[in-house]
Amino acid sequence: MVEYDFNNLDDYEFEVLCRDLINEEQRLFVRSNNQLKEKKILSFKSSKRGKDQGVDLYYEDERDNVIAQIKLSRGKFSELFSALKKLQNGKSEVDKVRIINPSKYILMTSVPLSRHNKIKLQEHFSPYILSINDIYGREDLNSLLGRLEHVERRHMKLYLSNPLVLERLINAATFKRSLFSLKQVQEDITNFVYTTNFSTSIEILKRENILIIKGLPGVGKTTLAKMLSLFYVEQEYQFIEIFDLDLELERIISTEGKIILYYDDFLGSNSLTIAEALRHDSKLSNLLRRIMTSSEKRLILTSRTNILSQPELHSEKLQKIFSTISKYEVDASNLNYFEKKQILLKHVEKNTIERIVSPKIYDSIISHTNFNPRLIESITEFIRQNSIVNVEQFIFNILDNPEEVWSFAYQKQSDYSCKIYLNHLFLFGNSCEIKKFQKSFENRMKFEAQINNYLVTYTEFKECTTLMDYFFIEVKTDFHSNIENLIKFINPSFIDFLLREIKNNTNLIANSVRSFDNIEILLGRFDHEKMELNKLLGISDVEDLLLRKKSFSFLNNNIEKMLYLKMCANYFSVHRIDALFHDEIISLINQETTNGTVDSYLSFALTFSTLRSVQQAIEVNFEEKVTTMLEQVIYKETFDDTIHLFTKFNYSIEKYTNTYDHYQLFYKTLEKVLEEEIENNTIFRNEYITSHYEVDEFYIDIKREYSDYLYKLNAPDHLLDKVLDSKDWNTMIEYYKFKNSGLEN
Repeated sequence: MVEYDFNNLDDYEFEVLCRDLINEEQRLFVRSNNQLKEKKILSFKSSKRGKDQGVDLYYEDERDNVIAQIKLSRGKFSELFSALKKLQNGKSEVDKVRIINPSKYILMTSVPLSRHNKIKLQEHFSPYILSINDIYGREDLNSLLGRLEHVERRHMKLYLSNPLVLERLINAATFKRSLFSLKQVQEDITNFVYTTNFSTSIEILKRENILIIKGLPGVGKTTLAKMLSLFYVEQEYQFIEIFDLDLELERIISTEGKIILYYDDFLGSNSLTIAEALRHDSKLSNLLRRIMTSSEKRLILTSRTNILSQPELHSEKLQKIFSTISKYEVDASNLNYFEKKQILLKHVEKNTIERIVSPKIYDSIISHTNFNPRLIESITEFIRQNSIVNVEQFIFNILDNPEEVWSFAYQKQSDYSCKIYLNHLFLFGNSCEIKKFQKSFENRMKFEAQINNYLVTYTEFKECTTLMDYFFIEVKTDFHSNIENLIKFINPSFIDFLLREIKNNTNLIANSVRSFDNIEILLGRFDHEKMELNKLLGISDVEDLLLRKKSFSFLNNNIEKMLYLKMCANYFSVHRIDALFHDEIISLINQETTNGTVDSYLSFALTFSTLRSVQQAIEVNFEEKVTTMLEQVIYKETFDDTIHLFTKFNYSIEKYTNTYDHYQLFYKTLEKVLEEEIENNTIFRNEYITSHYEVDEFYIDIKREYSDYLYKLNAPDHLLDKVLDSKDWNTMIEYYKFKNSGLEN
């Protein structure tokens, strides 16, 4: 049996634990005021938060009045007993109990208690504590937890601090690859504030398999997702973090076994990345559909509320998905007063600034419009690290203007080399392997010495990392090698600030780009059609950076080369690019496509299709290339891009399908794509398909949606009916009748 000391719980969390344990006991010995003895089933409730007047838990009806007092103490019995005798507003705990005059008084504490200790407490609270069995010390609580494992599991913060549970988590192979260390997990659990969002999220995942955690930056989406992931990993789910909707993910979700998938910022964190989500709406809808219908898979997604409302999300398919799965959402910003107070107290205690921040201003902080867990974290850390003359004024200035905490630290407390450091890290996509970043940063400082006569001491990297660690950045440690190997921004809201700062002052970022010796960041940062690079740099700087053979030499494979040249096409005409990279373009066009390159190849070929040399290269082996790609098509977007090749190169579908083999391949592929599309459509409106009448309505909607599409492809008239008729509608109707009845659970 695990011996908890309960040190990682706060007062309220300990109180709720005690309430659940005492309720599980159920039959308690109750003595009423008329001295009658009886066994009675009690259900304790928590007292209203605030001044408890000696009551934390209570039970009462027309005859009985039972109360319980909960004392979380990290001291010895002598300190607990002194606290109970201490006068507050002229009253001790015994005085408060005497005023209430309960039928029974129960005391529960985290302090270890001997029999002698309990007798002393019973005498002190006589006649209200009827027996020493009504006094629960640490040993008693642990004994209850040993018998009531379901209560222990329900209190995740306590349960996950169990050394045996932690060991199982850390040994999970999937967490090894995700850079979870024992220290990090322990810190996360200790600092986690249990809110109703956690229990709501568990309910949604159990019911629907999918959860979307939404909210503005800083409200605790990632923290909640991480704790939910730990919850499922402890139940022997394999944890996998999604970084890309690739074929490997398709293989993973097709395998047997329990898997919890985590997809952070699945629509992108800002305009730099949101476009990528729109390119893969079929992949996303397919992922959601597969998870929805699986009994062993769970999916946690996070997204910023402001991203979900972006007008860029014009995809009809995504709109359909979101309208259906809104019931899977939890808003991480929905925190009640007491949850906010626990968050505030947690950060005040963590930064040991209890004597600096007066409790008198807690209510004003909690009720402030801009209260945000991450902002509170930043404010309290800033106070700990700096000497603030007027702490109260500082706190409310930051709450009124949240960016001020970053602006002050960046402008006033960061020297020139630190600003270069932060700008340079931004180019890596907000995080980087520490050795790679150190090499690149030192190269950047050499460049600074060349252009601005900056005196380089070669200690800048170590000094900047030390100065900014735990405020602007954090260094992640690999649990197995125990080597610090990843450096990243600690706070997404600082990234938002830095992006605006960069746009106002492009000099530092421009010089970082000019000195850059690794092309990886360009593919990650600026590969999209909004030309964000032009907003940060002048066109001549962009040209110097991209249109040079040296940049191309850093690329490792054909996919990177295609992505790079396609990225260049966002900034320059294809003819301008062809003038420098003609041989490279033709070599890529003539490559053999494989399962992992077909999407990249199609996008690349369509981008450069106006070049006559590209047209000639494709026309030579058009049918062979199209056949290879059709054999690898999974999603409708890929199929549509393949069809687009016919239009771009003036090659008719009729001509291609003139042979039996090509006809069979083309329409079998189309049939496969339609099956996926219809399956997704079915899932995303499942609550409506509970009768054959609704099936008929579904047929009509699908035929209306796809009739023009199929007509343009000269598809056989029976193809859509064949796909629709292949579904087992009777079984589906019965299943969704049952699911929607609520009897499933």
